[in-house]
Amino acid sequence: MAVRRRVFAACLAGLLSLGARSGPHGTALADIPFQLVDGYVLVRAHVNGSDTITLLFDTGCGQLVLHSAAARRLGLTAKSTTRHDGREPFVEQVIEGVRLGIGELALPPLDALQRDNDLLQRRLGLEVDGVIGADLLRDFVVGIDYDRLRFTLYDGNGFVYHGPGTGLDIVSTRHFATTVATLLLEDGEVLTGRFLIDTGAGVSVALNTPFVDRYDLLQRIGVERIRYTVAAQSVEMTTHPGRIARFTLGDLGFDDLPVLLSQTETGPLSPSVIAGIIGNQVWTRFNTTYDYKRNKLYLEPSRLHDGPFHVDASGLAIAPAASGGFVVRAVFEGSPAAQAGVLVGDMITRIDGTDTSALATHEVRELLARDGETAALMLDRDRDSVEVVLRLKRLY
Repeated sequence: MAVRRRVFAACLAGLLSLGARSGPHGTALADIPFQLVDGYVLVRAHVNGSDTITLLFDTGCGQLVLHSAAARRLGLTAKSTTRHDGREPFVEQVIEGVRLGIGELALPPLDALQRDNDLLQRRLGLEVDGVIGADLLRDFVVGIDYDRLRFTLYDGNGFVYHGPGTGLDIVSTRHFATTVATLLLEDGEVLTGRFLIDTGAGVSVALNTPFVDRYDLLQRIGVERIRYTVAAQSVEMTTHPGRIARFTLGDLGFDDLPVLLSQTETGPLSPSVIAGIIGNQVWTRFNTTYDYKRNKLYLEPSRLHDGPFHVDASGLAIAPAASGGFVVRAVFEGSPAAQAGVLVGDMITRIDGTDTSALATHEVRELLARDGETAALMLDRDRDSVEVVLRLKRLY
């Protein structure tokens, strides 16, 4: 996808080493457990032969990223490097020659971008030291087994897939890969587009602004009164929710799928060269094998395949507060939160008796997505405590 390189060159479980062994598809050079948190795959790695770190595996990440706190802890020093993306030069902080290992597999020295990770840590509620994607996908066949929570790197030479899964044709480059998907709208129209494969995006499917505008999707399937802000790196993007009758990858698909409709002019949801992004809320439903050298992706339905796609049932847009807890950024008209009297600026300090300072962002959103249930909120409003009860109901 010919989007701005600045965005995708930087991204959008204990350690068990088994060494090289024969696997069902060929030689496994590394086979380790991973931690699955809110759809994100977290693997353990080691740097410079000893120090252990946690990396998020992100197929939308074009270059290894190490977060600033991890770089300091590891004693790594970045230098300022000027890069060009075809529009204007910009400065990146680059750590040269990082020696990274996964299991007993030692990777060639890699240059890493040094970045802050506040948004990622707040969302997941745990420390993540960096992000990796294309540096593995270029050189290895990558298998992710969501049923067994195993992350496997295969020798790509002579690799042959022997599983029962569906093979998808993809187009891969040094930094990312795309595949074709089909959308069936409620009125019967069928749309086809090319989508970025992005395990680092915490969405089901997000449709890019030009695709949304071309087919007038905001008016046809969107909920304009609800507006969400999603972030990638330092770019905040405006989206609206909607639903499509069916979303299909090859012979596999999902009915009544919630999607996001972008209305932003910058960031990864703005380019016209792709229709959108397929995120980890879809990919976790398949045990996946990524073979970029042969431009193939293999999908086997996982234990998560038939689970529901949860959406907000409160009518609240929230954000972590610097002092702990969560602040209400928006209350949508006619929603359970609006009916209960929640106001913009309220601090949510407890949900059903649980202190929200102990919860990650995704945990709070899960509590507010329980369609048909109630949620008791304790609010801090102008230094007064206010308790409200939301009768949760799916908004779209």
